[in-house]
Amino acid sequence: MSGATVPLGSNLGALTYYSNALPFVDLMKNAEGFMSANVASTPGPWDTNVVGQIPHDPEGYPLEIPYTVSSLSTPQTVRIPTGRSLYAGDYVLLFDGDGDFQFLGQNIQVTSTALGRIVLHVSAGSPNTIFVTITRSNKADHVRNVRLIMPGFESTYATNPFHPTYLANLHGVSELRFMDWGRTNDSPVTQWSQRTLPGDFQGGARGVALEYMVDLANQAGTDAWFSVPHLADDNYVTQMATLIRDRLAPGRIAHIEYSNELWNTIFSQTAWSMNQGCSVGLNNYGPYSGLCTDSGVKFWAGVKWNARRSAQIFSIFSQVFGGTQRLRHVLGSQSSNPSLGDTLLTAFADSQVNPLARQPGAGVDELAVAPYFGHGIADTIVANGQVNSITVDAIIALLQARIDTDVKQPTIQNKTVAGKWGVQLVAYEGGQHLVAGIANQNDATLTQKLIDTNRDPRMYGLYQSMFAAWYQGSGNGLFTAFTYIDEYSKFGSWGMLEDQSQSIASAPKYRAFRDQLTAFGAP
Repeated sequence: MSGATVPLGSNLGALTYYSNALPFVDLMKNAEGFMSANVASTPGPWDTNVVGQIPHDPEGYPLEIPYTVSSLSTPQTVRIPTGRSLYAGDYVLLFDGDGDFQFLGQNIQVTSTALGRIVLHVSAGSPNTIFVTITRSNKADHVRNVRLIMPGFESTYATNPFHPTYLANLHGVSELRFMDWGRTNDSPVTQWSQRTLPGDFQGGARGVALEYMVDLANQAGTDAWFSVPHLADDNYVTQMATLIRDRLAPGRIAHIEYSNELWNTIFSQTAWSMNQGCSVGLNNYGPYSGLCTDSGVKFWAGVKWNARRSAQIFSIFSQVFGGTQRLRHVLGSQSSNPSLGDTLLTAFADSQVNPLARQPGAGVDELAVAPYFGHGIADTIVANGQVNSITVDAIIALLQARIDTDVKQPTIQNKTVAGKWGVQLVAYEGGQHLVAGIANQNDATLTQKLIDTNRDPRMYGLYQSMFAAWYQGSGNGLFTAFTYIDEYSKFGSWGMLEDQSQSIASAPKYRAFRDQLTAFGAP
């Protein structure tokens, strides 16, 4: 079923070794990389931070362990934080080369050891990371190509890399947004040669391999939303477009967006875009022109850079695809600030700001916003001295009142802006926003009340109200929920599911999401 008839998708959380989302049956793919440690007989810090001084192969595997670096007298081993042992059963470690291993984690027992294959029995599933330490690696035949296969998938992991539960809970979803999978915020990637490859660890700062993004969309039967790193050069964009064109299933749509939230100053891409806008003189054109010594002028120069670079990216994609039939070109704006979207689209249409303004294939199709509700409630609770006294009932009531002001009204206003410029209004993210600011994040009492609110069955009704407000105001525009699976903490309760093994009955936000899919006729 296409996104046109089921306008509901989901963001996917970043891969990390501490995530409760396990999309791959090979837990090594959740790993971010290697860390160094003293040999077991010599206690020391958890990470000695000298892994870069240990000779390694192109994939990062150490050529010899133990190894003594010049800056330390103690021989070093290498540790790999993999993924969490959410499921009980036999995990199989496979590797090439000659070496030995140790394992850290809860409920783990080594039950079988053979050449290139070790079996670990996990007696009870738990959200605890399995740490794999290479204690010996033969210089003549070093350990490499390490895989840690979850129970039951040893014979199929190579041909079916995705966990069936991760896939099953995406059934009927129309679109997946891979912004966090690609580690788009603060991305260091400039050139195509720097990207993550399918054989690499997928949890690092460069994000998941583009091949896996496309393959997941294909297997889940969804359209796909891709974010182009803000530093990516034209060749990167061309190669990215070519890979998506050749690999994404026929009939599937690719939403293309330049970076993420280029108006949000907490991310380095926003400061970079402001500097870029000033460096090419965009501060001299269009609204809010002036000298970049003025912070406001500099900000708007960044918005204009967003317009110019987005058009360049759109043009490259349409050339590679041979047209725009399978593409949706997206400009990201701020839900609570409709004038930002209007200024961005004004800049996009200005030929001085955007020389490609009238070029076929370089146009914009969608204005994207993020209609969260409840932003600031947590800090207001602190400011009012209510942390100890406020109840979940009261927080629910505050959230209900905010759906009108945070979702319904801004959506109508942003829809007006989108209509003015002849583009569709979509939501790149959305959901509850119960999280404290940095100054209040370490208040354990407050954090627990916010988490309890997210677990409350009445969150189901709040999400139903949110969906109703969005779809009525936007004219059934695509809504991409934030986010599929994420553990609740002081940094927010973003997940519709808290972990991959959670029952749907205990996940009110996810149940509302599924019921909305059903209401649209999803299978």
